[in-house]
Amino acid sequence: MTAARPDARPERSDAAGTEIVFHLGVHCTDAGRIAGYLSDNAAILAEAGIAAPPPESFRPIVNEAIQELRGGIAPAAREAALIEQLAGDASPPRIVLSHESLMGPASRILEGESVYPVAGPRIHALRNLFPRHRVSFALAVRNPAHFLPAAFARQKDVTEEEFFARIAADRLRWSEVVAALRDHVPQAPFTVWRHEALPDLWPAAIAALLGADVDVPVQGAARFQDEVLSESGAARLRDYVAAQPPGDAVQAARVFRAFRGWFGAPPPAPARWDNEACAVIAAAYEADAPRIGQIRGVHFLG
Repeated sequence: MTAARPDARPERSDAAGTEIVFHLGVHCTDAGRIAGYLSDNAAILAEAGIAAPPPESFRPIVNEAIQELRGGIAPAAREAALIEQLAGDASPPRIVLSHESLMGPASRILEGESVYPVAGPRIHALRNLFPRHRVSFALAVRNPAHFLPAAFARQKDVTEEEFFARIAADRLRWSEVVAALRDHVPQAPFTVWRHEALPDLWPAAIAALLGADVDVPVQGAARFQDEVLSESGAARLRDYVAAQPPGDAVQAARVFRAFRGWFGAPPPAPARWDNEACAVIAAAYEADAPRIGQIRGVHFLG
């Protein structure tokens, strides 16, 4: 469901080098909450040896390098300079880069019958920026009944009829999208989760970005409950954790579950489909999810 993989020279990795983690999005999933969370905890992460530059800082650097190299493999000096630009003089063990458009712009989510047709070559180019270091990728997938209407809202110069004619919602197979992405960077591990599960899975999703040996910070984690709480409930949760900060991710998760029980608000049903059609789309999405975890090199959080 993406373009064919470009020609590539053998990838190299240095077990002692910096690990570069790209959180790819996708569009219309966490709405920048992970990037915001990383920014909130930048000082804590720096103490743990993790650089997490904000998107407005790293995107021009990465885009310039991709354009300069035209997707090719970075020479050692260019790679070293790029890491220094991203992390300063610290040379941290890990750099985490999060933005929804790392796989391409929102205007290219759907083209023809393809989902993210430019994403494969794009992440191949990202991988080639750091050929002597370890690179991994993470992304969320989302129920097409919610993803496609949200994606359409991000489009310009395309009619609703044209956009939704490109792919039937019950035929969007995220397993095929992820497999095609993986084929472009076959040596890079992937972590994938369902966007709908992020309110519960956020400690595991964040651990995939930061590394298993790093304690997951709780500062700013309340934002991951926004979509499943009423507006007033989300505000109350923020006030509560500001007054009584949870001691760790386990305690924070317990508090968040309690607030969902008191102030939970499911997302509104998409207006485009009736309940029966939404149920068909959701069933196809749920049936496809286990296939993601069966893809070689992919860790599916559920």
